[in-house]
Formats: sequence, structure tokens, C-alpha cells
Amino acid sequence: MISKIYRENRQYFLGGLFFVGLFFPLFGQSVNFGLHSRIISQLFLLLSVALGLINFKITIKTLITAALIFLYVVLIMFYSQGERQLDYLLSIIIDKDDYRASKLSLFVQTTFVPLLAGFVLSSYARDKRFLMGMTYASLAMSLVAIFVGLKYSHYWFGGGYQVSAEWKESAVFSSISMTILHLAGFIAALEYSRSSKSKKFLLVFALMNFVFIVIYQQRTAWVYVVFVVVYTSFRREYRANIWRSGFKFCVVLALIAIAIYIMGRLGFLNERLLKYASQMNSLDLFASRSNYFEFAWQGFLDTPMGHGWGEYSVNGPFRYPHNVILEALYELGVIGGSIIIALLAMMALSVKGLLSTRFGNSTVGLTMGLLFGYLLVFALKAGDLNSLNIQLALVLLFANYRRVL
Repeated sequence: MISKIYRENRQYFLGGLFFVGLFFPLFGQSVNFGLHSRIISQLFLLLSVALGLINFKITIKTLITAALIFLYVVLIMFYSQGERQLDYLLSIIIDKDDYRASKLSLFVQTTFVPLLAGFVLSSYARDKRFLMGMTYASLAMSLVAIFVGLKYSHYWFGGGYQVSAEWKESAVFSSISMTILHLAGFIAALEYSRSSKSKKFLLVFALMNFVFIVIYQQRTAWVYVVFVVVYTSFRREYRANIWRSGFKFCVVLALIAIAIYIMGRLGFLNERLLKYASQMNSLDLFASRSNYFEFAWQGFLDTPMGHGWGEYSVNGPFRYPHNVILEALYELGVIGGSIIIALLAMMALSVKGLLSTRFGNSTVGLTMGLLFGYLLVFALKAGDLNSLNIQLALVLLFANYRRVL
């Protein structure tokens, strides 16, 4: 009976398993299962690999993409000659106080298993049920994220986490990580509210996720929320019904505005958040990153072949420049930078393919396309090369670029 149910819903299960495996580390220490979330995620991904091998297929484009990523990994190993980097790799230890020495170990731990899963599951890239499984998983994980946010609400509401030594020492979870989970739930709920009978419930669910996106104070996500609302309201198949789409768009923005107003009246909008909002109004989104960018670019011009893996954390004004292209150029030189640009271009093509994928009247690819589109934007605004594991896995997963090229 169980095996029959699994066979009939195999693609749903694989999609959900793959998504949970990729994003489970974002919970950090906030969901304690007795094991580190990174280990749990790898177990999920390895299970998806084992189950995906049954109908494993490969394309030439997937092989070419895998070869490019392999070259990228070899280049990283070549540039990882800094003190203790290889020692940390062999012992699989991460020292939070020594980012440079631990960077290679962290990269290996967060990248290889996701890449393997993406490679094995690549033939499912445009399967409707696989994509729906990923979407259902995104809703479920954002629901857990809501509970986690409520659990630690005494830190978030009012911004107490900014000054609390207890909060910094416990490091229960990252505001950036939780933002990604809430954004996944927001996009999925907004999209499914279009055709679901539980429209009101899903809109409320989307609004709850948005509230946490605002409270976590990720400015890039704020912009992306507005973009998602515009895109889902005025996408191609509804242009003939522009007035209805416009009404839906205004209703959603009104709900968001009301939520922000209520949060302000209740005192949830702390000084830091209001400062970010003023930066949004002046379009000054990159002011805090400009010196990071300039240092990385000038360092690349001074040493075009690269300074070495993790060297930016030693020489630069921060651990990484908050832009994966500039980070690759500074540390891996022109070759590494070119590879990262090529991989991000492949990812952009895959996102474009997802956004244009249609199954009759269903736009199930839209949810994942918008989410991974945000991850690409984030990689250029605040990401580092160690956080590329999701993008690299998805490059392999969608390496056939069907309906794109």
C-alpha cells in the first residue's frame, strides 16, 4: 500500500525532499534535532539521490555544466593554499573565529552533496509534480519559520537582538536565512491563492510571511516582495483582464501597507528598520556595501590572477565583499570570476525557463523561478561564494535549459 502511494506520488516526494534538503540549513540552531542542521540536510539530499537513481537520465548540457562546476572546484582547491585550510578540510572542522582557514571546509560541506543531488535529479527539472513538491515544501518550511520567529519574538519585535549579548552568543538563527524561507512561503502562498479554494487563508499566510520579512529587515527582500506582487498580478496570460489584475495588485499592496502601519503603531518598527526604509526611499540600497565592492575590484585590478581563497577576509574591510562575482575576481582571479559569471548566467537561463514553463493553465514553475531569481539577486547584493551551494545545485538540476535555449 505504502509502495503504491509512493510510486503514484514519486515526483512530488522527490521535489519536496530535494527542497527541504537544500534549505534545511537555513534553520541553523533554531530547530534542535540533536544534530547540526547541515548534517540533516545532507541526509535528506542523499535520500533524494538514492531514490532519484532509479530513473536517472543525463543530457549533454548537464554533463557540460558539471564539467564547468568541476573546473570551478579544482580552481578553488588550487587557490586554497592558505595556512591550515587543507588541515581544516581533512578534519571537517569549522572554526567560527577563523573564517579564512574554515572557508574551504565550509564550502565542501555545503556544496558537494547538493551538487550530487542536483546532478542525479536533473531529468526532473521540468516535471510539474516535481516542481509542485518543491512548492509544497516551501510552504511547509515557511510555516515552521513562522513558529520559530514567534518563539524568538522577544528578540525580533523591537530590535532587541541588535544589542543582546545573549542573542549573539546563542546565534539561534540568521535573519538572512529566515528571510529566504519566509520569502519562499510568501511567493508560494500568493501564487496558489489565485486558484485555490482557500484563497483568504493563503493570502493571510502570505501576509504573515511578509511581516517577518519586514521585521528581519532585509531591504533586498522588501524590494523583491513588491516585484513578486507586480509580476504575479500582471503576468502574460492575464493581460486581457488588466482591470482585474490591477484590482488584485492594489488589494495586496493595501494589505501590506496596513500590516506595516499596524506594526508601527504597536512599536515594532525600531530605529534601524526605519533607517533602512529611508534608504529605500532614496534608492540608497548599496551605500553600506560600496567600500566592500571598491576594495574587491581594485584588488582584482592589482592582482588579476587572484589573491587566494579566503584572502579577502584577511585584507578586506569585511569577511567577504557581499558580491560573489567580485569575491571570485579578488580571490580566484579572472579565471574564477569568468566561471562564476558563466554559472550565474546558466542559473539565470534556468530561472527564465521556470518562469515561462506552463502546464496547461498551471504556472507551477513561477514560484520556484521567482524564489531562485531572488537568490541570484541576493548573490550580487549580499551573498558569498560559500552560499552558492543552492545556486550551483540548481544549475545542475536545470542544466538542460529546456524551453529556454
